[in-house]
Amino acid sequence: MLKQFSKLNIRNFHYKILNTGFPQTINQVEKNSQCYCQKLNATILSESDDSEKIDINIKLPNKLLEYKKHVLLISPMGKTDSKSPFVWEKGWGSKIEDNTNWPYSTINILKNHLKDKNINSGILINAISVHERNSNHIISNLIREKNNSPITNVAGSNDQTCQFLVIPEMKIYNINKQDLSKFGDFITQEFEAKMPIKLSFDDYLKGNAELILKENKSSPINSYNHFKFTGTSIDSNWIFICGHKERDMRCGIIGKDIARKIEKDNLLANYNVAIISHVGGHKFAGNVILYTNEDQNSTEGSKAVDTLWLGKVTPENITCISNHFTKREIPSEYLRGHTVLKAK
Repeated sequence: MLKQFSKLNIRNFHYKILNTGFPQTINQVEKNSQCYCQKLNATILSESDDSEKIDINIKLPNKLLEYKKHVLLISPMGKTDSKSPFVWEKGWGSKIEDNTNWPYSTINILKNHLKDKNINSGILINAISVHERNSNHIISNLIREKNNSPITNVAGSNDQTCQFLVIPEMKIYNINKQDLSKFGDFITQEFEAKMPIKLSFDDYLKGNAELILKENKSSPINSYNHFKFTGTSIDSNWIFICGHKERDMRCGIIGKDIARKIEKDNLLANYNVAIISHVGGHKFAGNVILYTNEDQNSTEGSKAVDTLWLGKVTPENITCISNHFTKREIPSEYLRGHTVLKAK
């Protein structure tokens, strides 16, 4: 379980938080969003179950999960035909970590690997489905190259490779099934390097404590040093929209509508768009994560990625949010939390 924290890492954060919302348009924007949510509640969601309804007036907690790395399994692109649902609509399952179909079974394998290594925080693992509208077409080409066709469905096939996008490193890795454990070691190296050595009472009684600490300091930390994964750098920006319909209907419906609005109006044109699996906070739907690569502004020699989690986003207010975002302004009423992720 990842820890939550309220004091967010805002050092070197490049955006201004607007506490007053949208000065001239907020009232109309909110009215439109309320109408959208009311219509959704009345026509699609069950009126008998208030817990499944969208509440536009809910207050956001302004807290984030405490994490330093986001590992994202890239789903097979597209759909097999015009009548088939997208993979994120029907294919992920209610809990993607319980999905036994390849490549989604890799999520459970990686999570168990982290658990076995006692690394229970610091890394988020999700699946994403990348949309065709990409400001950086390298993304689509990489996925096509791996899948060997523009649109293909490899779940359940004999293909034993998968792809992961890792943030903040901003790299895509092609991983063979037999290398998953090694990849797990690779992505956890910085966390293991900081894990303190646990000494027993007997170690102190026998006078071995100082020797153990000395040997640990001078020896390689883990076997990951023998397994290096280079990956392909994709220094671009990402917008992830929670659309995990089989997990929560609200996210599935609103997420799809937000994605359509972004693509139709070409909002956030320099961002790659993807649907992401469950990120928590169904009641805050629509949930959106924005990763902005600020590497060019880094003064510390490390890759810096501005991270924004938004809630209560709808197709009715995403345009205003986008307009302010391009001016590096964030309306506080939609802010779930923000931080800066860094990679050496």
